[in-house]
Amino acid sequence: LDELSNVTEAQLRETRNLGTKSFDEIVAMMERYEISFRNEETAEKDKKKVTSEQEEIEDSEKEEIVKQILEKQKIIDEQQTEIGRLRSMVKDSKQK
Repeated sequence: LDELSNVTEAQLRETRNLGTKSFDEIVAMMERYEISFRNEETAEKDKKKVTSEQEEIEDSEKEEIVKQILEKQKIIDEQQTEIGRLRSMVKDSKQK
C-alpha cells in the first residue's frame, strides 16, 4: 500500500486490468491506513523536471558527438592533404 502513495489516482485508474471494484477496494484500504495518492500537480512538476534533465543530457550528448565528428573531420582533412602531397610527389617523379 505504501508504494501507492507514489502514484496519482489517475495513474492507478489507468492500470491495465484493474476494474472499478478493485480500484474502490484499494482506495478504501488506503483511506483506512491514511495513505493518500500522489498529488497530480507534484507529479506533473516532477515529470517536467525529469524531461528537462533528459533534454540537458541529450544536449550534452549531442555536443560530445559533434565534437567527435569535428575531430574526425580534421583528421580526414589532414589525411587528404597528405594524399594530395604524395600524389604530387609521384607525379613529379614520373615526369623526371
